[in-house]
Amino acid sequence: MNNKSIPPIYENFTQLNNGEIPQFDYIKIYHSFLKLKLKANELILFSLLYQECEADAVYKKGLNYLCKRTNTTKHTVLSCLSVLIDRNLIIKKQGTNRNPSEYHINYQVLQQYIDQ
Repeated sequence: MNNKSIPPIYENFTQLNNGEIPQFDYIKIYHSFLKLKLKANELILFSLLYQECEADAVYKKGLNYLCKRTNTTKHTVLSCLSVLIDRNLIIKKQGTNRNPSEYHINYQVLQQYIDQ
């Protein structure tokens, strides 16, 4: 019989995320978002931004955070953001060298897509 105690599973998550992303954090993808007809990465990114911008808040954590949360490259995140901006689902306010760009959810356009 093995005398070693088995560490709780959550210890593995702590080692994986290096404390940067909260343990057991998840991204909600609402069923109504499927009406947006986005590709998988675009849908995940939009859902993440929607979750971060609840109650008319502004997303301004930067691209590195989005890359880590979506497990994608910076190029993929920028490409997805471009699609979301082109479809007017999000509004971008350009940042400066020291401050990241800010993103807002365009709730009026989102409602139009959902009502279709």
